[in-house]
Amino acid sequence: MSNDEIQMTNNQTSRPAEGLPAEVPQGGTKEGWGRKQKTLTWLNVLAMVLIAVGILVGVNYVSKRRYFRIDCTFRQQYSLSSKTKEILKQLKEPLIIYTFFVQPQDQATYDIQQKMADLLEEYKIHSNGKILVEAIQPAASPEKVEILQKKFRLETIAPNDMILRSGDNQKNVNLVETYERDYGQYGRPTGIKAFKGEESLTSAIMSIIKTQKSIIYFVKGHGEGDIGNSGPDGYATFIYHLQRENIESKTISLLELTQIPDDCSVMVLLGPKSIVSAPERNLINNYLKKGGRVLLAIDPLTEHGLSEFLQEWGVRLLDGIVLDSEKCIALFGIKNVTIIIAQDYPPHKITDKMKTEESFLPIACGVQSISPSPMNIGTTELLRSSGHSWLETDIEAFEKGRARFDKDSDIKGPIGLGVAVTKKEGDKESRLVVLGDSDMVRNQFIDSNSLMGFGRVDLLLNSIRWLAGQEEFITIEPKRVESSRIDLTSQRVTFLWIFSLLLVPAVGAVAGIVMWLMRRK
Repeated sequence: MSNDEIQMTNNQTSRPAEGLPAEVPQGGTKEGWGRKQKTLTWLNVLAMVLIAVGILVGVNYVSKRRYFRIDCTFRQQYSLSSKTKEILKQLKEPLIIYTFFVQPQDQATYDIQQKMADLLEEYKIHSNGKILVEAIQPAASPEKVEILQKKFRLETIAPNDMILRSGDNQKNVNLVETYERDYGQYGRPTGIKAFKGEESLTSAIMSIIKTQKSIIYFVKGHGEGDIGNSGPDGYATFIYHLQRENIESKTISLLELTQIPDDCSVMVLLGPKSIVSAPERNLINNYLKKGGRVLLAIDPLTEHGLSEFLQEWGVRLLDGIVLDSEKCIALFGIKNVTIIIAQDYPPHKITDKMKTEESFLPIACGVQSISPSPMNIGTTELLRSSGHSWLETDIEAFEKGRARFDKDSDIKGPIGLGVAVTKKEGDKESRLVVLGDSDMVRNQFIDSNSLMGFGRVDLLLNSIRWLAGQEEFITIEPKRVESSRIDLTSQRVTFLWIFSLLLVPAVGAVAGIVMWLMRRK
């Protein structure tokens, strides 16, 4: 066979069958190969999708277990303090935080709700799964609110409440307790001055994980106000505040006892109107000497029989009533000189966090520390009236509405309104707080629905915290809310307008034209 014939035969052998694509093997069909190609394509797509889903699941799994956030603010506004992180490490049992936020009525409330939501997220992250947050909308789920209200044994769940629950222990925190308002002209609120969310939440968590529950005994039998009375002269609203602090309240009659109950954290006498007898005074004195904790709120112009007893503890009660013509409450445009405003707080753990807050004392007597104090006794004044005040000693003139400062008989302010006393013997420390008014926490003065409901309970509440040894609950500094602004001159504003609206689009247009011309070539 010639070379030309051999070459022709090879070409015929290597040529694909007529009508089949070049890649189809001999003996195959067009339809069979197309189905195989489609199957391979779908398998390839399915493999890519499974790989993508696997990568997505893996990334989410890793991010869930290695989740972190970075606070880029200059003053670390969204970071927890080291103290809070240490407390969260002490959580042994799960802690659920129920939030009952309602529709905000102003921008400030909306901002605080957002800040609190961010803060709760930080608590969740640093609690190693111990803290859970359940957001409940009262308007959308009234039945659930009612069920939880019965479960937690609360008379009511207030709007914007937060309930912290762990086991049988619980603590309530309201949103209004987590910030300080900033006021402008005519006393109108202009915004938020400081955010105290971390301070409030951490204090609440500390009260929950504290193994020993505080029990407050209120003494009765001397005309004191009824702690269960919800009327104007009762103390039911203040007891509700104590309940929110996870503090149990009970009443006792000293004449029926031979000694104060062992589970008493603090004993309280709120405004006795009749004489406290000698056996009762001895019972209080013996309790104090053994390391007891007592709070006395004494009203002016009352016969209580406690003056000499208090002098033994370094405290002097001044005869008369404290009046203030400047720092006082004005109702319907008329100043009431008996409802004084005090904001002079000497350094003490009870009042250290109250420097920007005002205390209202409806009818106060003077309370001062004796100098020099008795042996082994330390005294500190807690608050004083303003320099415009005076101690009115002419009670007849006061009752007739003719009270005026008399330099010969009256005492010029500032006047002491409260004293804290400590006495340490061995490993026991006695603590005593004496305040010159008991009306400050009556329902009519702290109930927000009352005409004179000022809602200020911090002085008495902080006093009970200190007496019960819980002063560490209020040691986290609030974070000041600062607004960052950039002040631009008119020339810089003009430059930014020209740069953003003219120069940047022009550069893009020129680059596009150049690319078009280059491609044409």
